[in-house]
Amino acid sequence: MNQHTVGSFEEFHAFVSSQYDFGAVFRGIKDITYPLLSTLGRRCPLFEQYVPGGRSRLLKAEKESLDVFAMESSLHLSVNINSPWQLLAIAQHHGLPTRLMDRTFSPLVALYFATEEHSPNDSVVYALDGQEANFIPTIGGEKQESECHPFDIQEACLYTPHHQTTRVRAQSGVFLVQPDPTVPLDSPHLTKIAIKNSARDSIEDLLFNYGITRKQLFPDLDGLSHWIKRMYFNPPPNFLAAVREQKVGPARQNVVWSFAEEPCRR
Repeated sequence: MNQHTVGSFEEFHAFVSSQYDFGAVFRGIKDITYPLLSTLGRRCPLFEQYVPGGRSRLLKAEKESLDVFAMESSLHLSVNINSPWQLLAIAQHHGLPTRLMDRTFSPLVALYFATEEHSPNDSVVYALDGQEANFIPTIGGEKQESECHPFDIQEACLYTPHHQTTRVRAQSGVFLVQPDPTVPLDSPHLTKIAIKNSARDSIEDLLFNYGITRKQLFPDLDGLSHWIKRMYFNPPPNFLAAVREQKVGPARQNVVWSFAEEPCRR
């Protein structure tokens, strides 16, 4: 894995623009210490520590939970599930732990998810060179999907579902799956772009002003409410800095900043 560090939006833009003439797939994570794993893989340490059978039991639980989801979800779905890839994508969307890892074709979307929330450590954007990415052949339709089972692949692959949700489309989303979901992804074609923590707020502000917001990425009432709250009730940067440096007591941290009282971060 290659590594690079940036300390501003401009540095991030310059690096990405210079490296990926043919595009890439990205993933943003708020804390650089978090492993590059799917929601299923992140549960492996707990299974290893507390569940008899550890990793094997986790992988068995994955298959059993998907079987239950396939049986019980039919009443709630407007589309037919015709391949295991579609089953994984729909289950992932609705919160079931799976071996799918969310990715995006947009570096700005990945940068948003890397910087939107506070963390004591630097954040990170992972970039996989698009020329080296292996895509599941969905152009030929569901028949080709069914010929390649996600549990039988021999190398990491990317998958774009036929029946995309509004959030997947809005986020230019794509899924990555690897043969062993319990092992953090690594590749000579993968670059780890560290985002200095000192740049987090300024990058998030700039993305907000450029329209990269929850309203755009989550086109529903939840995304709309988050966008409105961000405009009218977010505390100003100097207050956030004081909280993080523990210069503001717990009582003051619960202050609700209104539009009339303080200029909001926009």
